Amino acid sequence: MKQRKFVDEYLQSGNGTQAAIKAGYAEKGARVAANRLLTNDNIKPIIQKRQKKAADKADVSLEWVLKQVKNLSENAKKDGDKLKALDMLIKHKGGYEKNNKHSLDIDIDQLNEIQIAAIGNLLIQNLNDD
Repeated sequence: MKQRKFVDEYLQSGNGTQAAIKAGYAEKGARVAANRLLTNDNIKPIIQKRQKKAADKADVSLEWVLKQVKNLSENAKKDGDKLKALDMLIKHKGGYEKNNKHSLDIDIDQLNEIQIAAIGNLLIQNLNDD
């Protein structure tokens, strides 16, 4: 029952931690529970199927969404908007998957505009190389 509620909440918000809390998981362990649920071999395909169904219903292709997010990342006026768009692209490319050999452990709040732009450009270049 909690897992079904988690899927429903996650599909509404896109936020795993908040979805876990709303589904009844303890707030203290919600982030860990969300990560476990999102990588669960039984739950992951359900989420993917429902996301595809929603996208098909809205007549939105993945390619269109990725182009929009990439455009946002390249043209965002605020650093926070640019980073959010880049985060979405990283997630799509599997940049946060367990077996990904790339990792970055930085405090975004400590970066200056030049550093943020450089990271953004590297990420966009990586996307274009694929």
